Amino acid sequence: ACSAAAAACEKAGRWEAALAVLTQSKAAGHDLGLQVFNATMGACSRGRRWDWALQLLQSAQGEALQPDLISFNTALTACERGKQWRKAFMLLEELRQQGFQPDLISWNSAISACE
Repeated sequence: ACSAAAAACEKAGRWEAALAVLTQSKAAGHDLGLQVFNATMGACSRGRRWDWALQLLQSAQGEALQPDLISFNTALTACERGKQWRKAFMLLEELRQQGFQPDLISWNSAISACE
């Protein structure tokens, strides 16, 4: 249920609502999977809140969740939309340190953040 609500918020670009779903679900003791964090990061990205997207990436790691390539690409897209090229390239490095290979989305987002 949390995942579906977060995904709906992402699709609508309602980052505040997505954050509320995540916060309330966590407070209620629901098991938050990576999909909930990824969808919430996506909503923040659509809302041009790169700062929240990066904070959520770190929060997922704090919840003992292993971010995947989708997580990193979502955060990279948020950095692209916010023109945060330094943060984007730091994320690329972190992505590689976590054992992932940047894909076309990764590289395009990082490069577009420089524009």
